[in-house]
Amino acid sequence: MPATAEYVYGMLAPGGLLLATNVDPSNPIRNIMGYIFEWCLIERTGPEMSKLIPEGATKDDCKVTAESTGCNVFLEVRKTDAGTVNNDPEIQQAFADYDRQDSITNSKGGLLAGDCAHALGSFTMDYFVYPQHLWPFFQLRLASGLLTGGVLGC
Repeated sequence: MPATAEYVYGMLAPGGLLLATNVDPSNPIRNIMGYIFEWCLIERTGPEMSKLIPEGATKDDCKVTAESTGCNVFLEVRKTDAGTVNNDPEIQQAFADYDRQDSITNSKGGLLAGDCAHALGSFTMDYFVYPQHLWPFFQLRLASGLLTGGVLGC
């Protein structure tokens, strides 16, 4: 990911925002995600996310935050250029609030869509590979999906 962050940062226009997210190892449903959803992640803490800051970025242009549960860690890097960025703190904060909420909403939507696609694919696989266990597996997958949705607040 460090090379990816460097590459994406290099492609940003002045004023552009690089936003990266990772799941923190303290995530209480990490075992469910790994063993039931078969979603293996590279987990990173806030300090580990800080190591991904591109070399060309200044410290003032970077922020590592987490959402309220602390499970999702965000790296925000703004590519500034003195002539194109509005330095009014009120405007910057309003945009940051809007942008953060929009990113969280889009992430939840993506997770929900991925969850549905995974459930459909798993059901199809179970039908052909484990037909005798189709109903119990479906119940487990449905329960884990509902649990994940409940934890995410979807």
